[in-house]
Amino acid sequence: METDPSPAAIEAAETGVTPAGLGVANYGTVTLPASEEPREIISLYCTRHVAVLAESDIVADMPAAYDRLAGEFQAGTDTQILATGPSSTADMGELLEGVHGPHETHLVVVTDR
Repeated sequence: METDPSPAAIEAAETGVTPAGLGVANYGTVTLPASEEPREIISLYCTRHVAVLAESDIVADMPAAYDRLAGEFQAGTDTQILATGPSSTADMGELLEGVHGPHETHLVVVTDR
């Protein structure tokens, strides 16, 4: 496992593992806050993305997520990726999944606090 991957290593990797900021239960979504580290690239360019989330960072819905994120937004961390699994499109006919971003998305929830 590389903790400081090069762009070439990210492009060649099958699996990318990143921390998630918040989980939104009713959407099956996780947030990936912007950071100095290449988390966004890892979560979008690898074939398989595994997000790791603390159990205490799961909220019920988007209003609860906005409430929890308000402090981060006010502190300047106002860029978040909302990841809800592989992308899909049917604009050219047949439904295709994983066209943009990972083909698979997995979530590991860890017990904490």
